[in-house]
Amino acid sequence: MSDKLDIHSDSRAESCMGYVLVSRRGCHLCEDAEQALKAASLPYHWRDVDADPDLRGYTFRVPVLLHGGKVVLEGWITHDKLMRALNRIEEC
Repeated sequence: MSDKLDIHSDSRAESCMGYVLVSRRGCHLCEDAEQALKAASLPYHWRDVDADPDLRGYTFRVPVLLHGGKVVLEGWITHDKLMRALNRIEEC
């Protein structure tokens, strides 16, 4: 069983509810990003870029980590990159 949550809500509801990983099934970079999030014990919501028309703008950018509706990281997300990015984020 995966720790990720597959949600289908609008971005307004997600704006302050935490982190969202925009991803797709079968993407090795997306799987690496999930491992980095798990290693950091960072709770997140998983959204499928291929199943949600609202995420179409991220089609060629996955994985993309969002917080408060803003891009935190995209592409190759490692544990080190994630930790540096988390230090720069202000909570809602």
